[in-house]
This record gives sequence, structure tokens and C-alpha cells, in this order.
Amino acid sequence: SDVRRGGSLVYASGQLYALRGDSKKDFWKYSVADNTWQSLASVPESVKEGGALAYLGGDYIFGLRGGGKDDFWRYSISSNQWVSLADTPDKIDDGGALVPLSGKLYALRGDNRQNFWLLTEPAPPPTPVPTPAPGPTHDNSQWSVRADTPEKVKGGGALTTDGTNIFTFRGGDKDDFWRFNVATNTWTLLTDAPGKADEGAALVYANGFVFAFKGDDDQDFWRYDIGSDDWQSLPNAPDDVNWGGALAWDGSDTIFALRGDGKEDFWKYSISSSTWTVLADTPDKVKRGGALVYASGQLYALRGDSKKDFWKYSVTGNTWQSLASVPESVKEGGSLAYLGGDFIFGLRGGGKDDFWRYSISANQWVSLSDTPEKVDDGGALVPLDGKLYALQGDNKKEFWLLTASN
Repeated sequence: SDVRRGGSLVYASGQLYALRGDSKKDFWKYSVADNTWQSLASVPESVKEGGALAYLGGDYIFGLRGGGKDDFWRYSISSNQWVSLADTPDKIDDGGALVPLSGKLYALRGDNRQNFWLLTEPAPPPTPVPTPAPGPTHDNSQWSVRADTPEKVKGGGALTTDGTNIFTFRGGDKDDFWRFNVATNTWTLLTDAPGKADEGAALVYANGFVFAFKGDDDQDFWRYDIGSDDWQSLPNAPDDVNWGGALAWDGSDTIFALRGDGKEDFWKYSISSSTWTVLADTPDKVKRGGALVYASGQLYALRGDSKKDFWKYSVTGNTWQSLASVPESVKEGGSLAYLGGDFIFGLRGGGKDDFWRYSISANQWVSLSDTPEKVDDGGALVPLDGKLYALQGDNKKEFWLLTASN
């Protein structure tokens, strides 16, 4: 559709987001990788001249309505939802603008005025884990087969998503790196990784990039630029990473990491300063099947190593807590994924087809429909749009989809 007065554009988390303006409520997302547009949740009111967008990092985009109004809004990328915030000090019109700097927002009023304002967005206070909305349960869901991966996947196979496409390491001491288009059910070969990914390799998406551990008893840590299809080496991890290496993003500036390799090391990486920090050790040694996921402001981890241990890490307290054990021992191919709400999903791995769901509020695991085949080294799980996608690994090409039943 035509874009007119109040049209605005912002780059956030590897995608472009746009207001249509023209007294309309349209809000869109542009996929840089696919050259496609998608309609998102409409803004609360129609936008005219002075409409503007700004991104401070993390999950939120901020917007001015303009058009002689003082409306100010915030959009959540993860939940695709707008909320109204405190009004601007006066009405915004033509010439209104918004810009982020050092965690704050600055705004021009426009409307043939000289007003210039600062909004300091307070950091959300740390809160206990809430009792979330249930989210998709997958109680009666069934797995379906998607297009095979381009080559066989082994140890070091990994998945992550930017919210539109899925990015994949082949593993097995190979440097292959692929993208899966969920809309067309097709794979694309991307620029090879800087080195060969093997046991302990891991991927995580954050702020427009894919970050990666090489694994294989190396400290290599890389970043892939989705827009330019190229790789960059980053400061090495604090120590060698192997079986059980894992990465998780907090939705803002921090990536958390398990070392694996039969060790208890746990680290965090600051994206903005490109530095590593050593955190409290895990409760026990993490090895084959170790996995990590960020959910509801906390981190959750599988120990792997043929054990049933499952832990929670408090970001604010830098402390670990043991939770209800998983139903069976976890080995290579063990994986975790979070779809939002109350539930975390897990693959057992180790040549088994077990698939489980964990309730955060109840601290309880239940068994769900088995995977189509047995999952082993290179098995992985990733959430996207309320669905779960999985690699079988085990030197196979199988790739599966689980669609929510409710």
C-alpha cells in the first residue's frame, strides 16, 4: 500500500519495521533475507505527519503517533503487540521525530515549535518468575516431515531463528551453514562458517546477527551478519568448548553460554562491549546433551551426560537451583526450546525418540508425542511462530515440524 505522511522506518533485530502513515494504522515487517513484507499488529490509532519509530535494542520498538496528537506507544517484537505509554509533553505534528541514544529516547515536537524532549525509559525491575499464560501445549500435536537438510547432520548440528527463517549448522566437522525458509519449505546454502563445527557447536540469534560456538575443543566464537551473508571472528570464549556447549540470548545485550566438555563453566557475553564474564558454575558437570534456554527472565539448563538433572539460573542473583528431573537420562541430541507462556519443550536425544514438556509454574515434566525417528548427535530444537522445528541428527537429513494443537 502507499506510504504517505507519518511513514517511518526502523531497523531492529535484523529486520525492518515500518509505519504506513497516511491516517492509517498499518505496521509492517520487511525480511532482509527474503525481500518480503509481512503485516503485523496494527498501531493503536491512525498515524499522520510526525509519526516516528525508534529502537533501543532488545524486544521493544517505540513510536510517536503524530498528527497533532500526544500518543506514545511501545511494540513488543516477540509478542507482536502494542501498548500505550505516557503521553508526550505536548502534541506532535509535522517535523516530529524520535531517536534513541544510550538507552534513552529524544524527540522533536515539530509543528513549527522549538520543543525538544528526553524520555528515560526505566529498566524493568527484576521480578520473580510469574505464572504465565499457558501458551501452546502440544498435547495432541503430531510431527510432520519437512524438506530434508542439504546434507547429513551430525554432532555440532544446531538451530536458531531470527523470527522469520531458521539457521542451521551441519556439524560433523563441516563448515556448512544453511537457511530454511518456513514459508516455502526450502533450504538455501549460505556462506560457510570460518571453521568446521563439531561437538559442542552452538547457534543463537541476537540483534540482527547469528552468534556461534565452533565447539570441537576450541574457543572460537563467531558472528554471522544476516543482511550481508558474511562471518566475523569475535573474542574467544574463556576456555575450550565441547559436547554440551550451548548459547542463549536474553533478548537484550547478553548471551549466556555453557562450556560443556564435562566442565561446570558458565559465562556471559556482552554484545555491546564484546567481552566475556565468568559466572557462577553450574551445579554439576555438563557434557553430551547439555542444553540452555532463556524463558520468562531466567535460564534453564539440561546437564546431559546420561543424567536427568535440570536446573534454573537466576540472572539477578547469579545462582543456580535444581528443579524437577527430566523423565529419562539425556545424552547427545538433548535440546530445549521455549515458545513463550508456561512451557519449555525438550528432546531427550541419545538415540531415543522421547519428547517432553516442562511447566514452569508447576515444576513438572510430562511426555508428549514421540519424534518420528530417534534423535542423536546433532539433534536440535527451535521455536518459531508457535511451532517447533527439529533436526534428527544421527548422520541423517531428517527435519521435522510440530504444529500446536491449541
